[in-house]
Amino acid sequence: MGRDTSGAAAVEYVMILAGIAATVVVAWTVMGTSLNALFTDTAAGVSSAGSPVAQADAGESDDSASDDDSESDSDADSDSD
Repeated sequence: MGRDTSGAAAVEYVMILAGIAATVVVAWTVMGTSLNALFTDTAAGVSSAGSPVAQADAGESDDSASDDDSESDSDADSDSD
């Protein structure tokens, strides 16, 4: 009569399961930190985009950009004379 080796197989399965569980915990921790930062940045961007102050600031930057363009156009005209 042979030896019963079913207990050894069960131990191997438990070790495999423990390895998988450890991998999942590590991945969850790393991804959780990254996803938290991503969602925090996104939420900050969305909330600031909807505020009137952010919209007013955006309007000012557009006006200053058009002023810079008009100055460079007048400079180009004076250079060609």
